[in-house]
This record gives sequence, C-alpha cells and structure tokens, in this order.
Amino acid sequence: MPIKETRKLAVVMFADITGYTAMVQENETAALAKVDIQREVLKRMTQEYGGEVIAFYGDGSLSTYPSAIDAVKCAIKMQKAYTERNVPVRIGLHLGDMIFKEGAVLGEGVNLSAKIEAQGIPGAVLVSSKIQSEIANHPEILTKSLGHYTLGGPH
Repeated sequence: MPIKETRKLAVVMFADITGYTAMVQENETAALAKVDIQREVLKRMTQEYGGEVIAFYGDGSLSTYPSAIDAVKCAIKMQKAYTERNVPVRIGLHLGDMIFKEGAVLGEGVNLSAKIEAQGIPGAVLVSSKIQSEIANHPEILTKSLGHYTLGGPH
C-alpha cells in the first residue's frame, strides 16, 4: 500500500544554535544545557502559536505553522526567551507548498527556510519575501529589509 502524502501551504521554521560546535569543545555540559533550553522553549511556544515541531537535528529544529503571522510572532517571542537565557539562536521562515509524508515535511520550501536561517545572526528572525508579503499589513510586526539574497542551489 502506497504511503499517503499530503500537500499544503505552510510556514516552515528552521531554528539553530549559533556556534554550537565551538560551545561543545569549550564546555560540553553547558552546550547541552543550551540545547535543552532551546528545545523546551521551541516546543512550548510552537504549541502556543498553533504550530507543530516536526524534528530536532542536534542543535537545530524544523517546525511548521499554518499562519505566517503566528509563525513570525512565535519566532520573535522565542528570540526574546533565548536572549534572556543566553542561547544564541538564528531563525529562518519561509512560506511554501510543502509535502507532508510519514511525519516529515519535504519540498523546496524546507531547503529555503534552512538557507534563510543560515544567513542570520544570533537573535535574528529572517523571513522570505513570501512571509514579508503576508505580514506587511501588520504594523505591530516591525521588519527591516536586508536586501535581496541569492541563496544558492537549484531553484
């Protein structure tokens, strides 16, 4: 029997602890404590904003949200919590047509959100132009354009 896959429009969030490898080399116990904090905050806030944690990858994570506005508000709140706890996290968000299959999320949008996240600095929430379009008429969400980036790889 073929495995069922579902396509739907979703926001994908990649979050990653910046400089984790160096942290582990300096103090493994402290680095692992930062991962625990990152995961606890991410799980709690993702649920609070109607999202779903799909996977954790070492010091990084992948989650999805049905709303761009909720995803951005969640990411901002996460970054405040991470900053208060001295956990340097970058977050990237992208909206696209995703394939949901066996608990995984697949598609070009997943790769794009990871590439967007990689361009950030600790404490940053970077969003694609699709997310920016969705939040543009929400003045409570302050944004600043960093220009246009070519993220590499096939498009």
